[in-house]
Amino acid sequence: MLSSASQSRDSADNTLIINSTKKLESVTNGNPRLINLTMERALMSAYLKQSKFLVNDDIETAAESLKLNEKTYAPSEKKK
Repeated sequence: MLSSASQSRDSADNTLIINSTKKLESVTNGNPRLINLTMERALMSAYLKQSKFLVNDDIETAAESLKLNEKTYAPSEKKK
């Protein structure tokens, strides 16, 4: 049986993953190429900070370095 502290941590970890996934999707619009590039840089950002977790700040840093933001359009979409 898991302790309540362990269950709370698992719940927080799941929330962190969901929030980071949403952030990644919002800056890349689900474009696989942009997801790869963004994740590569986000992982490097977390590594350089010696962090054990990847957080939204790492994804934002990566998106900024790639000049992406939440209004980025996938290559197949036309900006109107």
